[in-house]
Amino acid sequence: MSLLLALLLSATATSQKGAVATAHPLASEVAAQVLRDGGNAVDAAVAAAFTLSVVEPESSGIGGGGFALVYVAREDRVYALDFREVAPGRATPEMFAGEGEGGPSRSLDGGLAVAVPGAVKGYAELARRFGTRPLPRLVEPAARIAERGFPVNPHYVRGAEARRACLAARPEAARTFLARGPDGLPAPPPPGWTLVQKDLARTLRLLGRDPEAFYRGPLAARIARAAREGGGILAPEDLARYATRERRPLEGRYRGHRIVSMPLPSSGGAIVIGLLQALEGQDPRAGGYRPVPFLHAMVEIEKQLFAGRVLLGDPAFVPAATEVVDELVSPAGARRLAAHVGERAAHVEAPAPPHDSSRTTHLSVVDAAGNAVALTTTVNFTFGSCVVVPGTGILLNDEMDDFDAAPGVANAYGAVGTGANAPAPGKIPLSSMAPTLVFGPEGKLWLAVGAPGGTTIPTTVAQVISHLVDDRMTLVQALSAPRLHHQWRPDAIQVEPDGLEAETARALAALGHAITFRDRPFANPQAVMVTKEGWREAASDPAGEGAAAAQ
Repeated sequence: MSLLLALLLSATATSQKGAVATAHPLASEVAAQVLRDGGNAVDAAVAAAFTLSVVEPESSGIGGGGFALVYVAREDRVYALDFREVAPGRATPEMFAGEGEGGPSRSLDGGLAVAVPGAVKGYAELARRFGTRPLPRLVEPAARIAERGFPVNPHYVRGAEARRACLAARPEAARTFLARGPDGLPAPPPPGWTLVQKDLARTLRLLGRDPEAFYRGPLAARIARAAREGGGILAPEDLARYATRERRPLEGRYRGHRIVSMPLPSSGGAIVIGLLQALEGQDPRAGGYRPVPFLHAMVEIEKQLFAGRVLLGDPAFVPAATEVVDELVSPAGARRLAAHVGERAAHVEAPAPPHDSSRTTHLSVVDAAGNAVALTTTVNFTFGSCVVVPGTGILLNDEMDDFDAAPGVANAYGAVGTGANAPAPGKIPLSSMAPTLVFGPEGKLWLAVGAPGGTTIPTTVAQVISHLVDDRMTLVQALSAPRLHHQWRPDAIQVEPDGLEAETARALAALGHAITFRDRPFANPQAVMVTKEGWREAASDPAGEGAAAAQ
C-alpha cells in the first residue's frame, strides 16, 4: 500500500462499487484495498478497525471495545454486535468512591480503570460470521503499518499533549507513544514524527492466527498482570469469561426514513431515535435555515433524553432500563417529549462541564452488493488508561470511567447517573456510541453513519441525519455543519465553532438558554450514502483528519 496514496485521499469518495470512510487515511485505504481485492463490507470494516488500532492509539485499539451494526443485503436484515468491555469480577459499586476530590483519577489513569477488552473478540466474530476473507489477511495490513511506522498527525499530537503526564508516568507507554524532549524527558512528538510499534505488529499477527490468544494462555496472563501491576483488578479468568453479545437493534422513523441504531448497553441509539422522532412535528425550515423555534425544541428534547439517561444501565443488571428505552423510542414517547417543550428553557442544577475529548473512532462501509457496516470503537478517554502491556504493544482502555463513580458524580464526559450504571462484576458500562443505519422511504439502505465524541455522539448523528433529510445537504455538508449539544447537565448549549450566528445566539439566550462556544469541534462523523442512482458516496468530516476511499 502506498503511503502517499493514502495521504492524498480526499474527504469524499464516490464509486459504483464500494466506499468507506474512517477517521484516518491509512485505515480508509486499507479498507478500500480489501474491497478491491474482492472482500465484502465486513472484511473491509475489520481490516480498517485493526488498522485504526495502530494509527489512532489515542482513540481506539485492541485493548478497547465497541459496537457494530451489520446490514446483510441478501437477508435484508440488520445485526447488532456488542463487543463492549465489561467490569472485572472483583469490581464493586464503591470502587471509585471519592473520585473528583483532586489528584489523578483512578477511573481514568492506571490499572484500576481497565475493563475487560472486547475488540479482538468482536472483530474476529464479525469476520467469522459475516466476512469472506481469512482473519490473518485482514490483520496483516495493520501489522505492516505498525512494523514499518507511520507519521503521526496533529490529532495524535494533541492527544499526547493532553495525556502527557499519564503517559510519561508509565515507562512502557512513554517509550511507545512519546518522543524525547530537549531536556531528555518524555514529551509529545511533533506532527510527522514516525510512530513504530514492532511489539504490536507481532501481537497482531499472533491474533490474526489465533484471536483466542488474547483471552487465554500466556498473552492473556500478561495483559492481566499489567493491569494488576498498575493498581487494577483484572484477572486471567475475566479474560477467559469474555463473550460478545448479539443484540436486537433499536428502530424508529423520521419523516418516512427507517432509523436503525444500537440498543442498550448504549444510550446512544435511544437518544438518536428519540430526538429525531420528537422533532417530527417541528418545522426545520420555518423562516430559513435552522430557525430558532426548531433549535429551541431540539435542545429542550435533548435535555429530557439525557435526564432519562440517568436511569439506564446494562439491561442484564437493570431490566427496567429496557422499559425506559422502549418508552423513549415509541411514538407515544415522542409525543410526550415534544409536549414538554415549553416556551422558555427549562433549567437544572449543573455540575462542572465535561472534559474536552472526542477520543473514540468510527468507520462506515458499504460494498457493491449493498452490505453495510457502521462500527464505533474506543479505548474511552485519550490513550485509555495509559497502561501498555510490556512486550506486546497493547494499550489498555479506561472504560471503567463510563460507570457511575457514585450517584450524582459526573464522569469524564459530564454524564451523571443515579446508580443504575454503578460498577459490578461482569457488568457493561453505559455508552453513548451510536453506529446507525438509515433506510429510505422506499425501504432501501441509504446511509451508514456514526461519530466519536462521548456524550455528543448521539446528538451529532441525529443532526447529520436531520441535515440530510430536512436541509437536503450534500453528505460532506451534513458532516461538516457545526453542531449544537445539550446533555441536561451541565445546563448549557455547547456549540461548535461557527455553530450559531450572533442573532440566533441572542434569540436563544432571550429564551433563557446559556450558551458555551467550544474552541474546536466535539465530533468527527464518518458516513457512506447510497444515492438514488446506486452510487456509494463516502465522506469524512473535513474538520477532522479522516478520509474517504472507494473501491
